Amino acid sequence: MIPPIPILREVGELDKATTVLREKGVNLKNAYGFVVDKGKGAVLLFEVDQPAAAAKVLEGAGYKPLSEAEMARL
Repeated sequence: MIPPIPILREVGELDKATTVLREKGVNLKNAYGFVVDKGKGAVLLFEVDQPAAAAKVLEGAGYKPLSEAEMARL
């Protein structure tokens, strides 16, 4: 599991995040998410075969993982 990542709640945002992983050869095993910010945003959680690589790839693509403290404030 990698740290949760926030995304905008817009068409195609999940596809963008998973495409970044696929293009770098990271296998997605499981994914789930939930809506935040009164429906304006969402948080994604991914289970992958290479957690360290996935976190690095997503951060390189501009996704900032949420800390435990940030998650607790949601």
